Amino acid sequence: MKKRSLRPLWSFGLAAFSLIGLIVAQTYMLFEASEKLGDNDEDNIQGEVGLRKYFDSGTGTLEDPFVITRPIHLYNLSRLQALGVFSSQKYFQLGSTSPIDGTDHFYYSDTASGTAEEKASGTYTRSYLYLPDDYTSLYSIGSTATPFYGIFNGQGYTIDNLRIDSDPEDIGVFGYIASGAQVTSTNFSNLKITDNGYGNFLSSFYTAGLEDASSSIHLLKYNGTEIVNTWPTADYTDLSKTFTLDTSGITSTLIPYSNVEYSLRSTNTDLFRVSQDGKSISINTLVLTGGTDTSVTPNVTYTANTDFLGSNSVTSQRIYVSGAIVRNNVRYSKILSSYSVQIKNDISSGSSFLTMTVARDPDEKTDGTSAFSYHHKTNIGFVAGHCDGKIESVYVYKGSFSLNNTKANYTSQAAETDIGLVGEVGINIDNKISPVDNLDNSGDTGIINFTNVYKNVRGTSITAEDTNGDSDTLNDGTQYYYFTPITGSLYSDYLRKRLFTPSADNYYYRYITDQPNSIDFLGQRIITEDDTKSRGIGIFKLNTANYSNVNLTTNYGDGLGKFNVTYDSTSSFTDVYYSTAELNATAENMAPTPDSFYAGSNDIYSWNQTSSSPRWRLNQGTNIPSVPFMRNFSNEAIADGDLTEQDLLNSQAFERNFNYLVNFQLSNSSALTTNYFSSTNSNFLADYFTYKLKDKEGKSLSRTSPDFGLMIKERSGTSYTNTDDFYSYLKITGNSAIDKMTISDSTVPAGTIQFSVANANGANITVIARSKSDASSYVGIYDLNYINQTDEGKYPSFAMYLPPSSVNDASQDGMPYSFSYNNTSRILSSSSSLPAHGASVDRLYAHTFFVPAGNYYLGSPNKTAYIYYIAAQGQEGAGDISNLSKVYLGSDTIKDMDFLLYDPKSNDPSTNRAYFSFMAKFTSSLGTLTIDVNEVSSTNHQLTFTYVTDSLQTALLQNAQDYTVQVGTEGNLTAYKNQFIPINYTIGG
Repeated sequence: MKKRSLRPLWSFGLAAFSLIGLIVAQTYMLFEASEKLGDNDEDNIQGEVGLRKYFDSGTGTLEDPFVITRPIHLYNLSRLQALGVFSSQKYFQLGSTSPIDGTDHFYYSDTASGTAEEKASGTYTRSYLYLPDDYTSLYSIGSTATPFYGIFNGQGYTIDNLRIDSDPEDIGVFGYIASGAQVTSTNFSNLKITDNGYGNFLSSFYTAGLEDASSSIHLLKYNGTEIVNTWPTADYTDLSKTFTLDTSGITSTLIPYSNVEYSLRSTNTDLFRVSQDGKSISINTLVLTGGTDTSVTPNVTYTANTDFLGSNSVTSQRIYVSGAIVRNNVRYSKILSSYSVQIKNDISSGSSFLTMTVARDPDEKTDGTSAFSYHHKTNIGFVAGHCDGKIESVYVYKGSFSLNNTKANYTSQAAETDIGLVGEVGINIDNKISPVDNLDNSGDTGIINFTNVYKNVRGTSITAEDTNGDSDTLNDGTQYYYFTPITGSLYSDYLRKRLFTPSADNYYYRYITDQPNSIDFLGQRIITEDDTKSRGIGIFKLNTANYSNVNLTTNYGDGLGKFNVTYDSTSSFTDVYYSTAELNATAENMAPTPDSFYAGSNDIYSWNQTSSSPRWRLNQGTNIPSVPFMRNFSNEAIADGDLTEQDLLNSQAFERNFNYLVNFQLSNSSALTTNYFSSTNSNFLADYFTYKLKDKEGKSLSRTSPDFGLMIKERSGTSYTNTDDFYSYLKITGNSAIDKMTISDSTVPAGTIQFSVANANGANITVIARSKSDASSYVGIYDLNYINQTDEGKYPSFAMYLPPSSVNDASQDGMPYSFSYNNTSRILSSSSSLPAHGASVDRLYAHTFFVPAGNYYLGSPNKTAYIYYIAAQGQEGAGDISNLSKVYLGSDTIKDMDFLLYDPKSNDPSTNRAYFSFMAKFTSSLGTLTIDVNEVSSTNHQLTFTYVTDSLQTALLQNAQDYTVQVGTEGNLTAYKNQFIPINYTIGG
């Protein structure tokens, strides 16, 4: 390696070149006057100033990196970074190769000649970097004011006994790691991160600002147009313009400082190029499409991103507006506003067409009225406070957070962390270790298409009789049939089977069902996703019947036919009637609980078409107004002038008052690649589904979004296609007292479809079902909290109406008006009654419920309901089965980070990982959180997660390998082996 010692500080001031140039010369008098960066004992960065050199060697290039071998070198990196010296990418390396013995080493101390201990022992070096107990704390390396743009290569070495003592708003060993920056191959042992809050001399900066400003104050413009707090009605189609910083609306009331330096930041510096002065951002679409950029010298050639261009896709980014002020020679920063940016690729006639959607992310309001929940709060992590770059092969052995210490002249603050090791994971990061990653992947989306379930088990030869052609009879006279599942069935582990033993050494199983062309599931099972098979069912669980089948020789018949999927050879549905009416018994209807909504005789059974009270006729709407007003779809205007269209939708008055049916044809034609009703020409449908559907961030979906409308899909290999017909169903028998069963000490509703919505912004749940009888029935979504309530079946939180087969088409009292939708023209027809018929006719009815976070199950309160399809749709994010593939750009990833069970100074960290991470929120109370190791034996080390209750508000711990983890408060630890361990946290709530 090329080695080059740095000149003394005075020579830099004279030459003004190499590492720090003019800025260091300007700060020389500060260094000489004080050995502390800061001018008082309370508000400074402490540590000796190395007057001879800042690093062991190096010039900061790839070939000759700055080498860190002493504690002072790490401190110098922290200090110079806080001054803004490293405004471009520099290279840093732990450890130096000795010219004497060729081994990497670190020095014991900052004293060139060695300490007395070193001199006495004759040993000057060790194999890791140790910071003595009396060594002063370091400030986080990098902030939004002075981002860390560097490449930090730890070479697999360990930094021991490091203490970080830092201020807002990104706190960790590294504060803010910018896009393109890297921290790799580094271990930390006995790491302590202290967050004091902010100094009161900064209170006006941190407590005031744009979060509480009116929506008319905007800091970012695109092509001269202000970016506002809502998604624009149309996408930007010209991506050749620039984002510009506009601070003209900021007053002294918002930020009472005259010397604030404003600048822009982005989560991807290749795609979004920030100008040298930090005041504008241009979009480099060549990163996506490929080509040569001639605007830079030397020219840069990009290869087309085939992931992005190969399908309808989207890349999500974020732009920050940062403010910085200098106090006590330290640059303090704050994210003043953030903007969510999505660039989409729409393929039309084989060609890509790029569009962009931008919106401001205001602060999360305490009253819960804001749909925009993102705000860059104080982020704390062991390794990094905020990362928009790459962290890989970085491990921590024993560490602690110290929060809101009673430091004089400081204000305490709340904080949060995404994964424990990193406080804020940037939106552009391909995050491999998040504790909520599994919840994201299967937590807000999923599909159960029972026609597809049947095809998965029995194959596509649906008209054929059972494969064996055999039948047998149970003791009670019930006949059953044999069938052979197709190879690789996703559900074979859950199918009912009988053990046959023709002889002692010859036995086998045969799959059985109670009727031809059906599938029978084992009793007392929960069918979910698992580690070996992805069924695509996401959040949904199939809770089978409450019948035992322990002994497959004698008890295989228990529950036979109680929970099965049946192919109906007489009814193959190729169209669906979407129903707009919904019975909502949640707090939105001014009722605190479902049972209080159904007061007295007002239970679910009252809401039928023959009810004596018109307002209880769910077939017409849940609350018929005294003077009916109807929509004229020929001109799509409200006939009654008392309510505007938007008033009608926003107040939920429409679905409470009207049940309109929209008939549409199922199709998997290549002409229909998006959801049903996407890009509709009908203003009514656009308004209705814009009101009804929400994405993962709680925002309404635009009618042009391919995730807009109804997602009705089935699994085909590893991908999903639109369903073109339904012919198989799951029969759910209604009962006011839901049957229950106990599995793994949990009480679950038997014979139902159970699900949890983990997303705090809720999810869209679409159900397709029919009644198949002469009596009307209902499909209800029940809150799992009421499972043990008497007659809980009468009190669904949400419900849709299933008309009887004998519905009176000619009478509006029987059913409301029906409209036909054309998938090709995307036009809604004029109103008309249901198609006339003489005999009973079965129809499939669909409805979408917007369901808040919580735990639910799908059931029927009285009559049998036949469920064909249920899906959580349109969530536009990880795990989404949608029409937009999420594409991560660049090489920014977070992976191979972990806590360790054994000290990396003497053990290979890659072989002693704990596979543990956590997300948490902390209050402004004083407290600590400690990650320690309980050494049960030399070969059995257990991670301990100890916290102070007042400080830790909520946490979700991921224990991915099911190791034993000790969790709790001091002296009150409990052993867990769960994958997810909640602390004041409800998974799905």
